[in-house]
Amino acid sequence: MSLAQHAAAGAKWSAVSVAGRHVVIVITSVILARLLSPSDFGLVAMASVFIRFIELVRDIGTGAGIVQVDRPSNQLLSSVFWLNAALGVAAGTLLIVLAPVAAALFREPRLTAVLKVLALSPLFGAFSVVHTSLLTRDFRFRRLAVVELSGVLVGGVVGIGLAVNGYAVWSLVWQSICTVVFVSAGTCVASGWRPRFTFRLASVKPILGYSANLTGFNILNYFVRYADNLLIGRYLGARDLGSYDLAYRLMLSPLQYVATAFGRVLFPVYTRMRDDPRRLSDAYLKVASGIATIAFPIMFGLAGVADVFVDATFGPQWAPVAALLLILGPLGALQSITTSLSNIYLAVGRTDLLLRWGAGIGILIVTSFVVGLRWGVVGVASAYAIVSCAVAYYQFKIPLSLVGLRVVALAEAIGRPLVCSLFMLASVLLLKRALPAGLDSRMVLAVLVMSGMALYAVATWVFNRESTTGLMAVFFSGWR
Repeated sequence: MSLAQHAAAGAKWSAVSVAGRHVVIVITSVILARLLSPSDFGLVAMASVFIRFIELVRDIGTGAGIVQVDRPSNQLLSSVFWLNAALGVAAGTLLIVLAPVAAALFREPRLTAVLKVLALSPLFGAFSVVHTSLLTRDFRFRRLAVVELSGVLVGGVVGIGLAVNGYAVWSLVWQSICTVVFVSAGTCVASGWRPRFTFRLASVKPILGYSANLTGFNILNYFVRYADNLLIGRYLGARDLGSYDLAYRLMLSPLQYVATAFGRVLFPVYTRMRDDPRRLSDAYLKVASGIATIAFPIMFGLAGVADVFVDATFGPQWAPVAALLLILGPLGALQSITTSLSNIYLAVGRTDLLLRWGAGIGILIVTSFVVGLRWGVVGVASAYAIVSCAVAYYQFKIPLSLVGLRVVALAEAIGRPLVCSLFMLASVLLLKRALPAGLDSRMVLAVLVMSGMALYAVATWVFNRESTTGLMAVFFSGWR
């Protein structure tokens, strides 16, 4: 197959993986939210602050380095495998040692036991870094989709089963561990590659400079991403953190999954185009338009029905989530586009520039969390949204300049999906006000969702037909 055919087939299976996992995660979250308390979710959210950091330290960016290298030797792959394996053991051990410190930091004694068990996650995840990278660089996304979706299903079944039997927070803990173990084992089998019992540091050195800058950015991004969880958990408590974390996962994570679905495929594609900036820039604009066409209506639509959605889906005890969804919806739409920018830095080898940008924007965002904290979780979300919008122009300008693009070209690419989504949002809000009072929230939600989908389809057919039909043609062409 040609590069375009590889990219199209990869995008389809990556989309299947992302969409399938999101559906399973949402359904599982809804069921578990009915069975567990917000404090149970908050406790796991506290643990995730440390889990994610340990996973970043464990990987050190070698996975991306393997994809970026033209022809990785088996010596390099084996050396990276054993390096990651050693780091996984060290990361799990460090997490166990730091568990009491984390519990003291959050003033939550239960966190110690939770973190000690979750230390298994980085240990098992370390063994699949090379295998996942090989599947990615070879465009074998169908295998990845099957493994990842199966892992989420297995974890969801385990979590729900334990919650029904009264295991409270431990149902969430073992859900996470089972997912990681299944995906890690499945990826190793699917790749077909087996490491040799050999290690040479000299083989790894060529990718360490590239990986070091990427790791630095990922660590900075981690502190920015989880600073809000840390501050809310410490000063506002597990209940508020549980509401905030659920809203964040519902609104931002799915859109980041969309960007990841494209980004996972486009990273190896862009790498092969790095010597042809014009071709790379044209490809990026098409991808940005595709992401906007899918992501914008989801984000604006969910923000428009936030109150009805929360009441019908999670129940009245989760009412504070609705206000957060109103704020995070438009922010999610913006981040669906900004998240994809990192692939440009990676493809052209400018991870040093990515690191510098991450340091600057990170300071601003963390400051916004601290300022917004005095107004509770709504203040934190609002301050985050304001700063993100304020720096958006430069967040686009810097990476786009690396491939000869101007921000106005990107604005034109995503303008039509934005107009269609805003039209849908305005129409849904008017319809919600016109519906008679006293209707069951589930009935109202069904009417609004179906109406919103129909309105967006009509608006897209009128204002964005060419881009959408092109996207559909790529998706529905032969599956490979």
